Amino acid sequence: MTVQYIHDADGTPMFAVLPIDQYRQLLNGQGGMPASATLLSADGRYVSLPHGGSDAKLDVVQLIEFWLTGIRDGDLDEHMAINSRAQVFDRFPAAQQTCTLDPLVRDRFLQSPSYRNTMQVTTEVVDALVATGVFSRCSKLYPDLSFTRSVKALEIDQTKAKAFLEQHAPAKRARS
Repeated sequence: MTVQYIHDADGTPMFAVLPIDQYRQLLNGQGGMPASATLLSADGRYVSLPHGGSDAKLDVVQLIEFWLTGIRDGDLDEHMAINSRAQVFDRFPAAQQTCTLDPLVRDRFLQSPSYRNTMQVTTEVVDALVATGVFSRCSKLYPDLSFTRSVKALEIDQTKAKAFLEQHAPAKRARS
């Protein structure tokens, strides 16, 4: 079933848009409720970016490798602010551009730079990252990034991250 979701400003799904024939089947009791579509690829390696252009996807292996090399000053951060905002990239403070998730995805992981000013890390993208088993949701305070209250963040499980890398990039690992 092909379903599109319309989200509010916070990324919370508010409406579902589906083909009329499928809607009529639901009304007539011929179909069950559609399952929520995941943005995670079948092999778990890629997360589709619904606002990044056709076939835009986030390579989870690359994200993990980048994260594990130390996002801020080469230090390993166990968590990262999600920082999804509907604003142009250049309006993010400089420190937030390089070490919070949405600006990071816009700056380093988009295949087409023309979508750099569009929010990429929606609730569904976070859901897909959590579905990998490597990440979990948390809430943290980042005063060094100019956040004055706790914000939504992702936490990485280093053990699961390393296992994910071994599973999804074994050829690359063998050459290293």
